Amino acid sequence: MVKIEVNFKFLTARPYGIVLTGRMIFSVILTILLCALGYKARTLESLKSINVFIGFWSIISLTAHLFNLQKNLSTVPGSYFYIPFAIVDFIFGIFGVIFYTIETFMLFMRIINDYYYYLGDFLLMLLTFVTCIVSAVMFGYYSLLLNVQTQNVKDLPIKEMVVEGDKITYFTPGERNHEKNLNTMNI
Repeated sequence: MVKIEVNFKFLTARPYGIVLTGRMIFSVILTILLCALGYKARTLESLKSINVFIGFWSIISLTAHLFNLQKNLSTVPGSYFYIPFAIVDFIFGIFGVIFYTIETFMLFMRIINDYYYYLGDFLLMLLTFVTCIVSAVMFGYYSLLLNVQTQNVKDLPIKEMVVEGDKITYFTPGERNHEKNLNTMNI
């Protein structure tokens, strides 16, 4: 029988848990704000599906880390089943930085070029702009944190990382306990 444990401490663990939580919150808020702005910013209509996709992945990633799905999922001794969430999060982080930076510039041009007859429209556009900047920073910071860890340990790449919220361990299938705990930087 499979025992499911929920790791609520991950949400507030520094630095990785807080950054993953913030990344999910801001990407979902940005998706909601862009849907609310749909009547005002027609040029951003084509970007909504990408925002939904990135927000959906952020929810999946945070949920997987809450249920400890980034660790060895096999209960059979001598075998392992490992989902490399760190490498997928790293790739999404790089893509998210590029995408949200482009979207930030598009929102900035929209703020400058539009006429606002209502203060609410301007404030909604400004809130979307700030949320987009924060989302880009969160995605970039998380990818930077993962990249810094690969610089410290040359023999274990990012695909073998297990993010635990406050530290990173490395998945090594040849060892008895399947995880190798290394000293990490406190940022």
